[in-house]
Amino acid sequence: MQYTVETQQQKKHRAASVFTMLALVAGITGCVSASDQKSGSLPGVPAYQEDNQFLADSPYPTIHGDSRVSDYIEDKAPVSIEKAWTVLPNEVFVQPCSSGSNGQLYCTMARGGESGICNLVALDLKTGKELWRDVDPVTKDCILDEGSTLNNPYIDKEGHLYTADTQKIVSFDANGKVRWTNDLPSRIHSEKGYPNVPFGLNTLPSGELVSATVGDGVVMVVDRLSGKTLAALDLPSEKTDTSGPVPEKYLQTKADNLAKELWWKVGLGDSGYEIDNNTAVDPKTGTILISGGAPEGDSEHQGALWGLQYENGNLRVLFHVPMAGKGGIATSPAITKDGQYVLIGNDAQQLVAVDLPACLALSAKTIDAGRAGAACEIYGASDPVGFVIASSPTVAPDNRAYISLGLKGLGSFQISGGKGEPVKVEKVWESKLAKGRVPVSVITGFDNVIYFSDRNYRDSTHAVVAVDPKDGSILSTTAAGDAMNITMAIDPDTRERILIANIGNLSDEVGAHQYGTPLLDSPAGVTTFKAVE
Repeated sequence: MQYTVETQQQKKHRAASVFTMLALVAGITGCVSASDQKSGSLPGVPAYQEDNQFLADSPYPTIHGDSRVSDYIEDKAPVSIEKAWTVLPNEVFVQPCSSGSNGQLYCTMARGGESGICNLVALDLKTGKELWRDVDPVTKDCILDEGSTLNNPYIDKEGHLYTADTQKIVSFDANGKVRWTNDLPSRIHSEKGYPNVPFGLNTLPSGELVSATVGDGVVMVVDRLSGKTLAALDLPSEKTDTSGPVPEKYLQTKADNLAKELWWKVGLGDSGYEIDNNTAVDPKTGTILISGGAPEGDSEHQGALWGLQYENGNLRVLFHVPMAGKGGIATSPAITKDGQYVLIGNDAQQLVAVDLPACLALSAKTIDAGRAGAACEIYGASDPVGFVIASSPTVAPDNRAYISLGLKGLGSFQISGGKGEPVKVEKVWESKLAKGRVPVSVITGFDNVIYFSDRNYRDSTHAVVAVDPKDGSILSTTAAGDAMNITMAIDPDTRERILIANIGNLSDEVGAHQYGTPLLDSPAGVTTFKAVE
C-alpha cells in the first residue's frame, strides 16, 4: 500500500478511535511459594509475565494485562474491598491504567488539544499524587493528542513506556522524558478522512512492538529500542462513514470537543469501523492475531480473524478464519496460555474458539494464499449465549473463559478438544445479578475471584462486583462510579495488592441515549481499592 501525509485540514478534523474499557487494581498482602517465584523477582510477588520477557513484571503492564490479551492475573486479589483514594474526578478514563513495578500508575484521559490538559498522567500508587504529564519541556505543549485515550501505555522490563495518538507512536522513560517518536500513523491516509490510530501496543517474542490501526487495519511493526518502522501491512478492511452530529450535551463536563467527537463518532455512535480491536500475540509461535473486517470478496464485511507472522522485516498473513454468515467479529482475540485456542465473540451471540495449531498447520501447507492467507474454519462455537459479547473474553490458565451475558449476568465456559478432535465450548455456570443490573466492563480474572463493574439500568447506579470463579456466586458488591475495568497493582514496599478502577461514565452515556434511562452527572476519574482489614 502507499502512505500519504495528511493535510492540515484532515489533521484539524481528527476523530478516530473505538470504544474499549479497562483498569482497576487490588489490595491484599500475600505470599507465594518458592516455586512460584522467578529469579530476580521481589519476595512475595509472583512472576507475572513469564511468557513475555519484555513486559514489566507487574500485574497489569499493558492493555488486557498481557500479550495474549487474557485479562487474567495469576495471583490472588482481595475479595472484600473499600475505597482508598480517588483523583481527577472530572476526567474520563476509558482504558485501564497500566501498573509499573515501581509503584507508579500510568493513565490516559479523553482530552484533545483544545483543553491544554495533557492526556498521559503518572500517579503514585499509594497516594494518587500526580507525578508528571506528557508536557514538552521546551514548548510546554502536550506531546500526545486526543487519540491517546485509545491506548494505555505498554511498560517494558526497563520501565520504559510506549503509547500512541492519532499521529504517532511515542516512547517515554519512567520520568516522562521522550525517548523516540515514530510518525508513521500521520502518513497513513484513509479515504474516509479519519486518522489511523494504533490501537493497543504489544510485543513479539523477539522484542519488536506491534499494533494495528483502528478501521483500516494497518498492522505495523516497530523497533522497540529506536522507534524505526520495520514493516507495515494493510489488512483487507476499510473504515466506514461515521458522519453525524455529536449530541449537544454528550460528555460536556468530561471531555473537550476533539475528544467528544473521537468517542461519539467512532466508539459510541454510528461506528462501523472494520478493525476496532487490539492485537494479541502468541508468545510460543509469535503469531499475531487481529480480528474484525472481512476477507477480500466478502461484500457484507461480516468479519474475520487473521493470523500474521513477522520475519526478517516482512509481515505476511498466514491464515484467516472467515465469519461471513456466522456473525461479525465483536471482540479482540484472547489466546489461551497453552497456545491451543484463540477466543473471540461474534455478533451472532456466540463465543468462538479457534484451534490455533490446526490453523498454523493448514497455513504451512499453503504455498501462496495471497493477502487473506489460508482459509481456516477449524473452530467451535457455543450455543448462542443470548447476548452480543461486547468485550474480549477473559481466559484462565485452565482454559476456562468468562464473558458478560448482559441482563442474564456473567457466564463461565470451558474450552476443550482440538488436537485432531472437535473443539468444544461448554457452559459451566451462569451467575445472575440483581434485577436490572448488567456487567458493563471488561472482566478481570484472578485465581480466587472474578471482578467486573456493573450498572443498574433502572437508576444508573454502579458497583464493583466480585464473584467466585468456581460457581459464579457473588462474593462482594462495592458501590463505585461507572468503571470501565478493574485491574491490580502492587505496593513495592508492603506487597499489598491494590485494585484500580478507571472511571469513564461511558455506559451511562450509552444507556441514556439507547435505553432512555436517567443520565447522572456522576464523577469519573481513577479510584483505588484496598482490602478491608
